[in-house]
Amino acid sequence: MTEMQSSSTKFNGFADLCLMSSDLIDDAIEMGFARVGVLLKVDEFESMEFESMRSASANVNFGILIETDTVSEMHKILRMLRPTIMRSKGLVAVKGTNPKVSRAALESRGVDILIEPKMNHVLARTAKKNSVAVALTSTTLLRTKGLHRAEVISDYRMCIKLWRKFGFPLLLGSGATNVYELRTPQEFESIGSLLSLDRHEVREILSETPKKVIQKASIGISGVELVPKNRG
Repeated sequence: MTEMQSSSTKFNGFADLCLMSSDLIDDAIEMGFARVGVLLKVDEFESMEFESMRSASANVNFGILIETDTVSEMHKILRMLRPTIMRSKGLVAVKGTNPKVSRAALESRGVDILIEPKMNHVLARTAKKNSVAVALTSTTLLRTKGLHRAEVISDYRMCIKLWRKFGFPLLLGSGATNVYELRTPQEFESIGSLLSLDRHEVREILSETPKKVIQKASIGISGVELVPKNRG
């Protein structure tokens, strides 16, 4: 896995870093993505053999998805898997299940992606400070209807408004668990239009931000703060 994860982040094209199944890798690449990220549940990440990850395409970055309602459980999982995460330089994503978990994730240098939080000014500043990407997924839009869907769109638009103001990393991803939930880059442009993003912004979010996220993960700091040497 080390060889795969250390491959160049200088890819040209679009990336979907929010696939929820390794079975979707080939389909996503065929749909026009130059890079994909596969976020596995804790037990799946623990049981997956490094040889399988190492033999995967250089277009793939594996990672872990932490989904919990408590901050203590999030930190417990990070501590438990820190050696594996650091050795594999995998992506670390946390589901924004509530404001406390979202804030703790954004304050952790070991987290690369926070998925679908309800953003506010405090969280936006923290995401910017610690370079944690906030991910919005098309699957959530697809699965919701009526008033709930209107609420999701409103939350996403607020996140985008804060992104424009504070400049934290923003991702658009599918969040797909099956092939029917995958979306092409062109479909993401349409989704972006629904969320008040213009074409240039969507292309930036689908291409430049994923490079920065992968670059951060490749350093492998996972909660370890790097302090510059004293040159004085």
